[in-house]
Amino acid sequence: MSTDEFEARLEAFRGDLPAVRPNARTVAAALDTPDCRRRRILEAASVDKSELARHLGHPIPAAQSPFALRRGNLFESAVKENGDAHLIAELRKQIDLPIPATRHKDLSSSRARTKGLKEMKLRAKETQAALSLLLSEDPYAPNVLDHAVTSLEVGGSTVYLEQDALAHYTGNKLYVVEIKSFPVINNQVDPVKLRPATRQAAVYILSLQQTLARMGHSPERVATDAVLICPRNYDLTPTSATLDTRQELRGLKRQLDRAASVSELEALLPQGLTLSAADTEHCAEAVEQLPNAYRPACLDSGCELAYYCRSRARDAGETVALGTPVRQAFGPVDMIDDVLAMADSGIAPSRYERDLAADLVHMQKLYRAAGGGAA
Repeated sequence: MSTDEFEARLEAFRGDLPAVRPNARTVAAALDTPDCRRRRILEAASVDKSELARHLGHPIPAAQSPFALRRGNLFESAVKENGDAHLIAELRKQIDLPIPATRHKDLSSSRARTKGLKEMKLRAKETQAALSLLLSEDPYAPNVLDHAVTSLEVGGSTVYLEQDALAHYTGNKLYVVEIKSFPVINNQVDPVKLRPATRQAAVYILSLQQTLARMGHSPERVATDAVLICPRNYDLTPTSATLDTRQELRGLKRQLDRAASVSELEALLPQGLTLSAADTEHCAEAVEQLPNAYRPACLDSGCELAYYCRSRARDAGETVALGTPVRQAFGPVDMIDDVLAMADSGIAPSRYERDLAADLVHMQKLYRAAGGGAA
């Protein structure tokens, strides 16, 4: 099956559910759960998993409040107003970008301003044309690109990513710029927010490296340090720092090697399977035909179906639904009923389960001796 045919099949599978474009956050989060084929198929089909979770009766809390989203938009506008004045000032601090030599190009102002797949492909071509000029040392080429679109190969399929900004350094290095609205207070950033920002920057850097490689340029021309621009304290005054993404890049490359290939996804997606926003029962049946690998970590990985999959694991009586410590404690025994039967000596353990069974029987005796009744 050709790539175009498989994309048409994925579009038909999405049915009448809304489509969403992947971004660096969702790509990084998906790579945290490389064994979940259900997530890979849904994201390859651009399914809005938030809307799907709502139809399945397990909606997730909003990732960001309307206030946080509005603040983020206001801060990015402040950074880029007056011809990117603040952006250029911060780039000068971090990578010595000469302000007199700055030549700015906003790729979102092209005729391909919308964010559908066709438009993103067109903007990716426009980005490559701008990068070709930039890397050719053309003295009139733009060296600050707003809203550039680069692409990343994930399991043989192409994901298009819109970057906040790309900047060219006079030392022949390209820098990724990340604009975030969380504050830097007394020169300190909340590490809980810094880690995902670094991870997202690594996704952008890797996509830029792959884009340059496809253009015949060395990926080494991309700096592994990203420029992070955030508000200083609680106002919207920008400040900046550099992020070392080398560790995250190594991890991303390992996870990409494990990502399901297009041929695997083709084999796992039943012919004629579709999702329907109007029929919840049909939607649930369709989702259940996609193999998944629920883990408690899914709740922290940004997957909108994590609560649905946990509910299904609970209904099936899987130990993983009780949390990571429980799942790890019972090793090869993955069903709660089997654990209870083993504690009651109701089933004969395999040779891999004998030590665990002996511990369970001992704990059951202690519990009953203490007046606890059944386990």
